[in-house]
Amino acid sequence: MTASPWGAFALVSYVPDPLGSLLDNFRHSVSGSDQAQAHVTLLPPRALRVPLETASEQAASTLRAFSPFEVELDAVHRFPVTNVLYLGISCGSNNVRELHRALNTAGLAAHEQFDFQPHLTLGGPFPEPSDAAEASVSNAWSKVQLSKRFLMDEIVALWANPLAAPQESWTRVWTYNLRRAHYHTHAAAIGRTS
Repeated sequence: MTASPWGAFALVSYVPDPLGSLLDNFRHSVSGSDQAQAHVTLLPPRALRVPLETASEQAASTLRAFSPFEVELDAVHRFPVTNVLYLGISCGSNNVRELHRALNTAGLAAHEQFDFQPHLTLGGPFPEPSDAAEASVSNAWSKVQLSKRFLMDEIVALWANPLAAPQESWTRVWTYNLRRAHYHTHAAAIGRTS
């Protein structure tokens, strides 16, 4: 990702509890997992080509056309090249793709490094594929007793301030509720955009 004077931007939907907490614990047990909260990425990180406020207005305008929808996580898979382990999405996959297609335009458009695939990352990237690790994670996932289905109704905008220290790389700037068709800004984060 190339640097931008406006920073970087991404849109995600966090998995609600109780499944979200279970996934957070599950992901922490997988070697190579980052420590981010369990989420489905709708717009992968990209350098902003427009100011944050402009990007936010475009995203919110696009999101107004969408309603909440159900997402169901299915089996464990592995991406080629990166060997990232992930959960595929069965129910709701087409909705996630349509959201990505609609959002990846104008000031938010970016060439994706890999073809967009709806998923939830479990761990990686890994230098080498490991069938044993994949089988172990798959076995553990198959034993999860909670429903693997949830309502995707909140979209969170994440912003990486180009002036922030690396440990403060991503900040939540607003949350958009698809049910109410409006977004709530996180004032402390927006205040740091100047």
